[in-house]
Amino acid sequence: MGSIFFRYQLLITTSINQIMKGTRIGFFTAWLILGLAASFLLINSCQHNGIPADQMEPICFTEQVLPIFQNSCGTSGCHDAKTAESGYVFTDYARIMKAITPGNASKSKAYKAMISTFVVMPPNNPLPQDKRTLVRLWIEQGAKQTTCGKAGVVNGGTRIQQGYN
Repeated sequence: MGSIFFRYQLLITTSINQIMKGTRIGFFTAWLILGLAASFLLINSCQHNGIPADQMEPICFTEQVLPIFQNSCGTSGCHDAKTAESGYVFTDYARIMKAITPGNASKSKAYKAMISTFVVMPPNNPLPQDKRTLVRLWIEQGAKQTTCGKAGVVNGGTRIQQGYN
């Protein structure tokens, strides 16, 4: 990393020397190099890592995610029990999980189909961004079969915090 900054320091020093010479070609080249070096440093210094999925509010499968799959994917003629398009049925947790890689949305077949730009899913009515984001966050949080409840109520042996289990 130090050698990269040394190279830029050398380029900047050379550029300043070209500017000081006052030649027309040297002046243009020097400013171009200075501009590119400054742009590179600004672009590389700005990072946003976001908030990890496990630190966000838990997604409730039964009330938030399941309705998306049932109403958009598990409909008649698509991924319902009768049709089972491409071998997938999206009507309940166990069957949905056959197309989900918990903790990794980018490896989940169902999610990849939702965000595909080649084959829009669901056909003729792609999911809105907010629903795709909700599904992605649920997958990244581990794709658990969570149910919603009131804060403080024990559900499945786990104390519910902030209204979720």
